[in-house]
Amino acid sequence: MWTTGARTRSVEIGGRCIKKSLASAPIQERHAIIERLREQMPGFSVRKLCRLLQINRQWYYQHRCPTAHQERDQQLRQAIQQLLEAFVGYGYRRVTKALVRAGWKVNHKRVWRVMRQAGLTCRRKRLTRTIATRSIQIWSRDCKLRPPIAVGSQI
Repeated sequence: MWTTGARTRSVEIGGRCIKKSLASAPIQERHAIIERLREQMPGFSVRKLCRLLQINRQWYYQHRCPTAHQERDQQLRQAIQQLLEAFVGYGYRRVTKALVRAGWKVNHKRVWRVMRQAGLTCRRKRLTRTIATRSIQIWSRDCKLRPPIAVGSQI
């Protein structure tokens, strides 16, 4: 039995609040609940259901189904994963070149974004600095102290 509290505006099923169960549910399950409610209560619009469940309507429409852009990114992510299985040390630049050679029309920015979102980026190499040893420092100091040799002069 569906009951709506006048003050709390919560919808309950068998004494259990839907809003609390929606908070822990994954996205597909949340949408399934809303769709089920739309079938059971055809008189309620999406706006009213979202208000009753205290869900942002924009969130509902954004997460309803993946867009074509997200589908293309998913296909690209799969292609990148296949490349990285074969070539583990490849970064986004090499992956981009390999994808272009394979016939994909992508640029480095899109590949970097998809790799970053999927957690496929490589560790960045640290810049190593060499420290001059004492003998090199003495040698360089000795060279600076000697006067330059003029052309044609004898030592």
